[in-house]
Amino acid sequence: PRGALLGTLYTHPISISSTTCLRALAIKQGWKNSEIITNTYIFIDDVIKQNQNQALSAGYSSSWSGFGADYEMDPEVYENPDYADLMDDALLSLPSLSIVTDKENLFDPSSGIYTNPLSEGPSREKPASVELFTPDGSEEFQVNCGLQIQGGEGRRPEKCPKHSFRLLFKSEFGPARFDFPLFGNNATTEFNSITIRGGFCNSWHHWDSEQRERAQYIRDIWAKDTQLDMNHPSGHGIFVHLYLNGMYWGLYNPTERLDKEFATSYLGGNDADYDVIKDYTDVVDGENGAWFRMMNMANAGLSSNEAYQRIQGNNPDGTPNPNYEAYVDVVNLIDYMILNFYGGNWDWDHHNWAAIRNRVNPGKGFKFFSWDAEHILELEREYQNVTGMYNSNCPSELYQRLRDNAEFRLLFADRVHHYFFNGGLLTPQSVQERWMRRADEIDLAVIAESARWGDYRRDKHPYQSGPYYLYTKNDFWTPERDRLLNEYFPNRTDIVLQQLRNQGLYPQIDAPVFYINESYQHGGIVTSDDILSINAVEGTIYYTLDGSDPRFDGNELKPIDYTTLIAENANKRVLVPTGPVGNNWRESISYDDSTWLSCTGSPGGVGYERTSGYEDLISLNVHDQMYGRNATCYVRIPFDVNADTIEFGHLTLKARYDDGFIAYLNGAEIARRNFNGTPMWNSNAGNSNSDFAAVVFEDIDISDSLSLLHEGSNLLAIHALNATTNSSDFLIS
Repeated sequence: PRGALLGTLYTHPISISSTTCLRALAIKQGWKNSEIITNTYIFIDDVIKQNQNQALSAGYSSSWSGFGADYEMDPEVYENPDYADLMDDALLSLPSLSIVTDKENLFDPSSGIYTNPLSEGPSREKPASVELFTPDGSEEFQVNCGLQIQGGEGRRPEKCPKHSFRLLFKSEFGPARFDFPLFGNNATTEFNSITIRGGFCNSWHHWDSEQRERAQYIRDIWAKDTQLDMNHPSGHGIFVHLYLNGMYWGLYNPTERLDKEFATSYLGGNDADYDVIKDYTDVVDGENGAWFRMMNMANAGLSSNEAYQRIQGNNPDGTPNPNYEAYVDVVNLIDYMILNFYGGNWDWDHHNWAAIRNRVNPGKGFKFFSWDAEHILELEREYQNVTGMYNSNCPSELYQRLRDNAEFRLLFADRVHHYFFNGGLLTPQSVQERWMRRADEIDLAVIAESARWGDYRRDKHPYQSGPYYLYTKNDFWTPERDRLLNEYFPNRTDIVLQQLRNQGLYPQIDAPVFYINESYQHGGIVTSDDILSINAVEGTIYYTLDGSDPRFDGNELKPIDYTTLIAENANKRVLVPTGPVGNNWRESISYDDSTWLSCTGSPGGVGYERTSGYEDLISLNVHDQMYGRNATCYVRIPFDVNADTIEFGHLTLKARYDDGFIAYLNGAEIARRNFNGTPMWNSNAGNSNSDFAAVVFEDIDISDSLSLLHEGSNLLAIHALNATTNSSDFLIS
């Protein structure tokens, strides 16, 4: 009741024989009214057979934002022999979360938050009660709070009928903070808000048919679980069955909101001191001054050890300098990037990210947090490569600038080794076990979700993309789970490891392996009589016995000299062939290329761009020669090697390319990407290289080709390849 006169006067005990949301308050003349107390009574049989007519008869709207409303549990599911005897188990397999509010607050055509999900602001915060309870009563609470719709694209009614919510704990609705161990003993117990995620991408109610077929409901929480297991702070979460005014609303995922209160809970300090930045560099709390100072410092260059340590608030020797601001927690950033690289998170980081830093006591600097990672671990994208992700003023830009530093690259490789080997968090078995912990948690619950939402696109709103099915556990959820377990996870670790090797973020040679008494053993207990040996497939092993870095001599880094043999803006000759020209162009330094196109000056790239993306990398535009005519482009780059620099120990080819190439050094092939077989004058790339990967140098170890170099004149020849003749862009640099 919103006021004393709306309720029924209590005179005797109330008989409750069906699902009921009981709300009551006490009044006394001359006294302030008591708070409203709410108790929800759920009768499982009522829930299983929840139908549309009951809701409409109770005054609930027949449409949501102009689209058909759906309140019903589908009898095709609950009467199906595969599920009929499991429906009560499914609904009792998770805690129940009951939200109760005046139905006008949800479904009024002009002011209801569910029927107007795109509207925001204080007027869209509605008073409500929320209860949590389990069948055995081991966990339960009831608290009054504010309620609003949560999310981005998932707010759009044509795209998503099952909206997410946010619970607000404010004094105008109830307690200003809520105290309950909702997420277990390892998480905070005090909250100013809680996000109730309904799941949008890769769900059975999504508008895209491929995403409906991939529904698992645990991708985002798996990412948060993994970040927590990496020993970094991240949002905790659980699963519940959600009820709105006693009507079953589906499987939901309460999780922590990333804001200043979250920061104080896990990082300490005062909430007023925190900067919380997210998505499109939006300021959730605090300010963005430190963020842009950090990005300016990164864009000024981080290749030197001095700059690399300075952005971390350190002296050049790595010791903290109290006069320097610490901007970035490098280990946290690396682990965050590795997590998203492993997941192949393509819907990131132009949005779906968060960063937090304390302005007064910055510690190690900004920390980064997984958020809304619904587009990860997609089997159709088993080879998805996002290691070249590069978005301005986002975490990926910071990562790309840090990649210029050799110490960062080595630290990155160390972290990769930690997670990708020896039973680390991103080895196949570890990933599968973490996945199955959450999959087992909702194994029965998805039956209820199927009954509630599995038919929505088929029966209520077949929007955008068919085919439209009744999505069930046995036909869709379990097969997708098994495909991930049997096809994706076993291969993904090695796929990403090779992607990182291609980017120069992990060595081409394997790390040494430790043996005890000639048996492999990584860590664990040894005795004084045991014999330790160290083996490596190739290379020379160096070690220390005092914990110091084997690369160091005293306190000084062992000097490594680097020589650039060919700058990106080196002079080039370019030909788009119109017929066979033989192979002499790639073999002979004296080949007559005087009629070829000339590419000079910065930036140095060859290519074309019909929209936008590569134009700042291109010196020679070959659009007229290539588009609609040929996907092949020949490039010749002569260069000299002096006698005093001929003794190299390592050789790297750095390449930006869209979509493939074959590289030759003095006539011998040294590298190729996205092409198999014998190249012809009109060949095209066998696969595409994504635009965000193409703009970033891939570091290719060609040390095995060192013997091809000789004193004096040399030739690097590139057979560059586009995927098709009518591609919108092309790049080789």
